[in-house]
Amino acid sequence: MSVIYNILSGASSNYSSIWADSNANINSGKFYVSTTGSGATFSVVDLQTKVIVDSYSIDHKGGGNEFLNDENIIDINISITGA
Repeated sequence: MSVIYNILSGASSNYSSIWADSNANINSGKFYVSTTGSGATFSVVDLQTKVIVDSYSIDHKGGGNEFLNDENIIDINISITGA
């Protein structure tokens, strides 16, 4: 039996990109999800704690103290250099 976690932020369910850290596995690391359209967000999820550790939208500043420019996220490219 599997467990479903509904933890992503935002109102959109139009997923455009999903990335994971190169060292991530089913129980640890982070993955990054972007959605597009009305209510789009960029979410960062910690796989160990199964919670959002950062989230960005056009009206919510994320951990980098920035908003999303628009709700049409096409692709994401994650760099964890120095992390």
